[in-house]
Amino acid sequence: MMPLNSAQLREAMELRAKGLNYAEIAKRLGVPKTTIYYALNPDRRRAHAARWRAKVRGAEAPVEARRYRRLTEEDIKAILELSQRGETISSVAKRLGRSTSLVYYVLRKYKA
Repeated sequence: MMPLNSAQLREAMELRAKGLNYAEIAKRLGVPKTTIYYALNPDRRRAHAARWRAKVRGAEAPVEARRYRRLTEEDIKAILELSQRGETISSVAKRLGRSTSLVYYVLRKYKA
């Protein structure tokens, strides 16, 4: 992976904000697509590196996995109630500490 200099990184961030995808940005800057992806998502690069190091060492190093909280009846009731009060999807998600996609899922599945 070729590192981006600060000017390239700034340009990549601006192009991404304008809606260009990683492949289009990579083509404009003349670098591999993965370079753009990891430059704009540094947390994913660290996770990838940790998995790679664990694999090389024979899985000695623990790799942090995402843990999802189970959807409870209370969560469903709260989502439906807040939605009925007129709160936005994003405000419901933030208030309950859940993702917006989960809120959409609950509303599609349980709303009459």
